[in-house]
Amino acid sequence: LEEVPDQLHGLFSTYVKTDILKEVLDKLRTAGFTYHTEKASGKLLSKMKRGDGALSTYLNISLKDMPKVVIETMVALGAFIFFSWKAALALVLFILVLIPIAYFGIRYNIKCRERTNLAEDEVSKLQVDNLIAFENVLFFGKERKEKQEFKRKVGTLVENDIKYLWSFRYLNLSVEAAILPFLLSIAWFSFMDLQAGTINAGTFLLLLTFGIQIIDKLWWLIYMAREYVKAHTDLKDYLSLLEVRPALVEGKLPLHEPIGAVTITDLSFSYSAKGNNALDHLNIDIAPRETIALVGKSGGGKTTLAKLLMRLYDPTSGSISFDGVNIKDLTFASLRKTIGIVPQEPILFNNTIAYNICYPKDACTEREMKDAAAKAQLTEFISALPKGYDTIVGERGIKLSGGQKQRLAIARAFIHDPKIIIFDEATSQLDSENEKYIQEALDVLKKDKTTIIIAHRLSTIMHADRIVVMKDGGIEEIGTHKELLSKDSGLYKRLWGMQVGGVIE
Repeated sequence: LEEVPDQLHGLFSTYVKTDILKEVLDKLRTAGFTYHTEKASGKLLSKMKRGDGALSTYLNISLKDMPKVVIETMVALGAFIFFSWKAALALVLFILVLIPIAYFGIRYNIKCRERTNLAEDEVSKLQVDNLIAFENVLFFGKERKEKQEFKRKVGTLVENDIKYLWSFRYLNLSVEAAILPFLLSIAWFSFMDLQAGTINAGTFLLLLTFGIQIIDKLWWLIYMAREYVKAHTDLKDYLSLLEVRPALVEGKLPLHEPIGAVTITDLSFSYSAKGNNALDHLNIDIAPRETIALVGKSGGGKTTLAKLLMRLYDPTSGSISFDGVNIKDLTFASLRKTIGIVPQEPILFNNTIAYNICYPKDACTEREMKDAAAKAQLTEFISALPKGYDTIVGERGIKLSGGQKQRLAIARAFIHDPKIIIFDEATSQLDSENEKYIQEALDVLKKDKTTIIIAHRLSTIMHADRIVVMKDGGIEEIGTHKELLSKDSGLYKRLWGMQVGGVIE
């Protein structure tokens, strides 16, 4: 029978922990692009790990240990009152002395715990950074530097952890200093009652036994209070993640059968409230199935515009509409189904090639997967792998070359098949021969689609319907390749003349 409450507690704790974890991950997934660009993954993982353990402790103390000890303490107090009011008075005085000792001792303990948590987060951050960016460590020969930095941060953690451990000793010594007077008081009052004949020898021994037992129970109460507050500290950081709010408010309108018209109206955007505009009063109308190229020097606002089109951010002012509907009014599912991107730096899951190609479509067939891979010029490469489509690509696709990752991203875009597609330097990491084949694949991919191409290599966008030349967040000029080159002193013509190997320097 004793195992039944333990089993019920265990099941309850498991469900609570998993429900909170799912809720936290849901919050983080919808937190928005800004949150994820500013977060430190190592610190976040450390906070979640501590919080998960703290939740177990919190529930164990609240539902199991604390009620039991409180009841046993109240029973012992009742026995003291019944047999000797003097002994009961000594116990009450002992508790009154114990409360401030426990309060200030636990308060200092928790401050030490908070400093230890911060140091632990820094160690975790450095661990994750070293694991993710290990190539940089090797490329620049910084193994010794990273070793010393890790040693320094671990040293800070150890220093804070030792202070945290000593805070327990201070609390223990303070409590022990109060125990001896209490035991002597119980023994003295009980002995006086024995001498006066108000209690017998059996009751005398019973009071001494209760005195020793109640000290044990109060020790447990202090210990649990300390663990409770410690768990509360760790849990507070963990549950604060539930307060993360989406940076963007999802619209409610679906976009049925989109045709791919894009309207950018008086669009301005700044990454910070006091910063300069990254985009400044842009106005562009893109017709369905039109191919638009965005060119200009780095920092001109091309990638920022792509992020706004994908609704990773909302404009500071102005609007973007698809088929006449403001993208703020669209559901995220409808928006992301309508528009897709082949990024310059594709991010892949640490999973198989098949998983990464088919990721946009839940019911992706093997035929669709292989057809997409063939269009992206991946078939020969995949066939040479021992595990073929079941090959794990590694974290962020580290086992693949830059060109292979880009081609996989292009295959993924074939599966996604959006009505509006953005190519953000989609062929920048391919050699000339492969670029020719991939360009042919991109021509197939963009058929009957509205296409936005971000490019530095001007030779890749010569045949675009219109070329938008951007400078300092604004539009410098718009026209076809031929029209822009015909201008005597246009920016596009100057960039074309400055190219080395077809790339703007």
